[in-house]
Amino acid sequence: MPVLKKLRAPKSMRELFVLGTAATFALSACATAETVDRTNVSKEVSNNLMRTEAVPVDGGVSLATIVYLPEGQGPFPAIVLRSAYDIPTPPPGGLVPEEDDDEAESDPVRVRAAWSSIIDRGYAVVLQNSRGRHKSGGIDPLFGTEREDGAALAKWITQQPWSNGLIGVAGDSADGFTGHLMMAANAPGVRAGFFQVTCGRLLTDGVVRRTGGILMETLVPWFTKEAFGAGSEARAALSASGVELDKLKRPAEESVSALFSSSASRRAQAFASTAPTKIEPLRTLRPGWQDFITEAKYPELSRYFDTSPDISAPVMQVGLWQDTFLDCTINQHQQLSARSDQHRMMVFDGTHYDVDEPGNWPVNPMIDWFDHHLKGSPLPAYLAEPVSFTVENATIAKKLRSSAAWPPPEAQKKELFLSTSGALVSTAPESELSLARVDTDPKRLVATDGGRNLFLPAGTKMKAPDTTRSSIFTSTPMAQDTTIAGPVELDLVLVPAQPDSDIVAKVVSIAPDGSQRLLVENLFRGRYMNGRENPRALTPGEPITASFLVGHLAHRIPAGHRISLVLQGSNTPRWDVSSFADADPALQIASGAARTEIKSTSQQPARLRYNTLPN
Repeated sequence: MPVLKKLRAPKSMRELFVLGTAATFALSACATAETVDRTNVSKEVSNNLMRTEAVPVDGGVSLATIVYLPEGQGPFPAIVLRSAYDIPTPPPGGLVPEEDDDEAESDPVRVRAAWSSIIDRGYAVVLQNSRGRHKSGGIDPLFGTEREDGAALAKWITQQPWSNGLIGVAGDSADGFTGHLMMAANAPGVRAGFFQVTCGRLLTDGVVRRTGGILMETLVPWFTKEAFGAGSEARAALSASGVELDKLKRPAEESVSALFSSSASRRAQAFASTAPTKIEPLRTLRPGWQDFITEAKYPELSRYFDTSPDISAPVMQVGLWQDTFLDCTINQHQQLSARSDQHRMMVFDGTHYDVDEPGNWPVNPMIDWFDHHLKGSPLPAYLAEPVSFTVENATIAKKLRSSAAWPPPEAQKKELFLSTSGALVSTAPESELSLARVDTDPKRLVATDGGRNLFLPAGTKMKAPDTTRSSIFTSTPMAQDTTIAGPVELDLVLVPAQPDSDIVAKVVSIAPDGSQRLLVENLFRGRYMNGRENPRALTPGEPITASFLVGHLAHRIPAGHRISLVLQGSNTPRWDVSSFADADPALQIASGAARTEIKSTSQQPARLRYNTLPN
């Protein structure tokens, strides 16, 4: 049940978006947009009661809700999933049969069957459309009322005769955003949450990064496509302002195709270098889009969407090593665990969509998690420790390791220093060094190649980087198998030639035959060095210190392989591109690109910091 809910585990995301974009939008546009009637309707579904409800929330709005009840008299604990996608919708937790299809996801009987392992254990299942989505009333606020609406649903559930007052909240991807926000409301009855491939710090280290960029590769296709899932009130509001969704369908799919079509590279480059607030037709389709990503609204919105300070009930999060939201998943677990040891995190191999395949799961923790917190059952041994994880490229696949924390307490800190020879060395420099120059050229952007993507092909597979647009630093071959586990961080001194500076850092494993794996990657944006809430223009020629997270990982690097650090000025369409329009032309190189010098000093040596597990 990932972000593209109606597109189940495609074999090739590039093929899907380059060749099948029109079908994608057709699926969304066909969704029923009628607001539910306030009259409750009940009917029997496969020997279990299914009720469709119109649950009232603030503003005189009613939200479409489906309730599946177990057999028996009750009362029952409830598992809630609030969704931006059309309901009914299958469960998370690796419980959906692999052969499911789009038709199955909208059929109440088949959806009930998918939830059977939960319902048959005595749980009521409550599925609700978010405000302004599909059959629900109101205007879609881009997740902006999910705390309040989730609390209203919790209150409604505890008042029902079939409820025993205990609630668990579940969700993945976009539905996990809504679930985290419901948890942050701390409504009565909410006892636990289970979330996977998602983020509870949406504008901190999720789709928008506090000291970095905007994940265009994730946000633009999703926000554009999901505009066509608007409910009737939202459609009427757009129509009243002169926007007709159906007429924008073709321009919308063309805009998304521009990001992904290899046959339209010039158009794609122009699109990727467009300021995010000016992207059409997204700006028209989603009136709240600009507030969502601009600096002016960031302090207010980032606080609303950062659920870490407010969640008090136990949360279990599941991440995958090549998921686009992984760093957010781990960072939030660290935030929550700093206050309590009741939270759990599990990370195993795979990309965002691999979470849908039951065979990829080492264990199935969702039922055990809710049985413990809603029924008092003991936690199984595999959840005794706060963290469990697999190691990518391990000699034994799917082997779960347990740990008291992340990074594992037994991990040993390591660091490699950047040298003028292009090597990563173990000895810190004793003097100031000029190491490299990195350019961001709007006319020659570096294309996204592998990594933790959502729509583009994801994973560690990558081509060798273009040496004309990259500064590369490489270690000597590993003397023995080395498992890196924990955050990978980078310290640099940057000297920009313009009021802003983008540095994309990639950590790569190079095999003896020259093949390469992209392990982690991130972007640092100079004007946000003090946070997006405190932007400031850089002074050309004035050094700044950049210390930032490249990413979390657990990956085995075999003996004979080398670690490489690749520094570039862009990575599109994964990241947005900083605008250099205000730069002094005299400080730009002839091509109009922005240049940044990378230095190392004795006070701030340029270095890569990471953790390794004992052999």
